[in-house]
Amino acid sequence: MPHTTLHVKNMVCQRCIKVVRDELTKIGVDVVDVQLGTVLVNNFKSWKEVETTLNDNGFRLLTNREEQVIERIKQVAIQLARRETNEPIHLRNSDWIARQIGMSYGNISKLFSQKEGITLEKFLILQRLERVKELIQDNEFNLSQIAEQLGYQSVQHLSNQFKKYFNQSVSEYKIQLNIAIDRKPIDKVV
Repeated sequence: MPHTTLHVKNMVCQRCIKVVRDELTKIGVDVVDVQLGTVLVNNFKSWKEVETTLNDNGFRLLTNREEQVIERIKQVAIQLARRETNEPIHLRNSDWIARQIGMSYGNISKLFSQKEGITLEKFLILQRLERVKELIQDNEFNLSQIAEQLGYQSVQHLSNQFKKYFNQSVSEYKIQLNIAIDRKPIDKVV
């Protein structure tokens, strides 16, 4: 039986995979496999029902090829920024992303900038800084350990980038945590 691949926007974590699998199964879709951004299915009764179910859970069905590529770029960039890949990253970021997407980095970067209104480099930085916020909030690691985990050259590099993008030092951010939390969901970072 031929499978159909559905391309889904906003799948950014393992919990998303579970939600998509569970919700599509609930409406009678024969789900074969679910990965970040894609769902392999055997049969379903209605595109509209699938689309509505995904939308109701914060996802969106992608039918346009460019949108599918952009979503894949985001997923790969998030994995890289958060260092959530099973494969060791021994290449430059641009080379690693190009290998994962199967396109030249120049084309990837140009498409991403045109469609998202932000450079891929800035998107990566913002994703990595949101991970820094998350790790600071979790309070399990000191700043030196966080810098090492996320591939910063030094604590100073991390601190400078944090200050540049958030207009406050890491210390000021830690103090602010007691007042309010300003973390963003990773699919909303832009």
